[in-house]
Amino acid sequence: MATRPPARLDGLRGAPPVTLDAEAVAGDALGSEGLAELLEEAGFVTASERTYVGAGAAIRRVVVRVVRFSSPAGAERYLSWLRSHASEVIGDATAVPWDVGSAFVHEPGGCCPKEQPSLLAAWRLGPEVVRVIAAGPGADGPEGRALLRELRSLLAPGP
Repeated sequence: MATRPPARLDGLRGAPPVTLDAEAVAGDALGSEGLAELLEEAGFVTASERTYVGAGAAIRRVVVRVVRFSSPAGAERYLSWLRSHASEVIGDATAVPWDVGSAFVHEPGGCCPKEQPSLLAAWRLGPEVVRVIAAGPGADGPEGRALLRELRSLLAPGP
C-alpha cells in the first residue's frame, strides 16, 4: 500500500489529499517533457499530494507529495532528478547541509516584496519518494528543518 501524506502537520490545516498522474507530477518542472519521460522509464505508479496552510509566523504553506514507483531503483532515479533540478522546481536553489534528506532553499531576490523563502526537500522510502515544498519566513531556518524532521517521523516506515 502506498504511503499517504499525513492528515495533520503541527499548526497547519491540511486540505484533502489528491491523487496525481505522471503528467501532473511532471508539470512541476520547467522541462516537463524530460521529467515525464524519466517518470515513465522509472516505473511511475501513482502520486498522492496534500497541501497545508496556516497563518503561523514561520511556515505558511507546505505541499507534501509521495510519488510511488514500481521499484526502489525507479524511486532513486526520480530522487536524483530532484537533486539535480531543484532550481527548476523552486527557482534559484542552494543546497543546505541538513540531516533530513536532500534539502534546497530559494531565497527571495528582492524584486517582489511579498516573496518568501522556499524550501524543497526529498528523500526515499523504498519505492517511494517524499517531496516537500514549504514557504514562509522561516522555511530557510530552524523552523523549516523542524518541519522536515516532523514529516520524516510521521512518514517513517512502521515496525
